Amino acid sequence: MARYKMTSHKSTIKNAVEEALNDLTGLAEEIREVVDNAEGGLANTPRIQTLGETADTLDGINEPEIDGAIGDIELEYTQSQGSGRRGLSRSARRDNAVSILDSCISTIQEKADALEEGDQKEELEGLVNELEDIKGAAEECEFPGMFG
Repeated sequence: MARYKMTSHKSTIKNAVEEALNDLTGLAEEIREVVDNAEGGLANTPRIQTLGETADTLDGINEPEIDGAIGDIELEYTQSQGSGRRGLSRSARRDNAVSILDSCISTIQEKADALEEGDQKEELEGLVNELEDIKGAAEECEFPGMFG
């Protein structure tokens, strides 16, 4: 198993969610290209079918609406960083996006927990639920290797 260096990043909720979703969208596009370019008998292998399901799942993720002050909340998160010529694996890149979402979820949940019942608390909790759904979908994705 590859070991990656961990790096710390500071951002806002809006920018962090945008980064995580961009990472997941990039993975979806990359995987869709592999699936679309599979020829002949390769197109029907379990690997390509699994990659196709993964691309479909990632393509189905919608960006949540993050309004005003919520988007400006600051947070810190960590990510794996590839080393040398070899970049991060697909699963490590997915894990980075999930890590960002985890940080967003916990930061927003802390803000919601500090509030009395009301519209803003409901809005924050709704955003937490949306991010949890995105995170869950990403975590279910499989990235079989060339021989897997």
